[in-house]
Amino acid sequence: MRRIAMAVTLACVCGCGSDTAGPSTGAELGSYSLVSLDGRAVPTSITDAGHQIEVLSGALVLSTGQKLRLTTTARPSPGATPVSNELTGSYSLKGNTFTFTYSNGGRNTGTLSGNTIQMLNEGVAWLFQKS
Repeated sequence: MRRIAMAVTLACVCGCGSDTAGPSTGAELGSYSLVSLDGRAVPTSITDAGHQIEVLSGALVLSTGQKLRLTTTARPSPGATPVSNELTGSYSLKGNTFTFTYSNGGRNTGTLSGNTIQMLNEGVAWLFQKS
C-alpha cells in the first residue's frame, strides 16, 4: 500500500505537460525546496485518488547539462513511516517556462519567477523556492 501511495504522490509531480523546449540560461541552476502545496505550507496533506498523503518535504535540484533530481518525502497514511523517493531526468527552459522530463517517462511544466518555480500537476500547485 505504501508503494502505491508514493507512486500516486509522485504521479502528481510527474503528470502530463506541454512540449515546450528550448535552451537553458543557467540562471535557474541550483537547489529549490518545496515550500507549499496549493498555498499550504509543507508539511501538509493532499488527497489523491481518494487517499490522504502527507507530504513532509521535497527538493528540486537543477544541475549543469540540464539534469534534474526531484526528491520527496511523504507519509502514505497518518502515522506511517515516511518514505523518500527520487526521480531524475532533464529539463529545458524557454522564456520563464520549464519543461521537466523524467526518466520514468513522466513530463510536466513549471514557471520560473525570481527565486521560485511553480509546477501545476493534477490540479495541485507545487511551489519550490531557491535554497
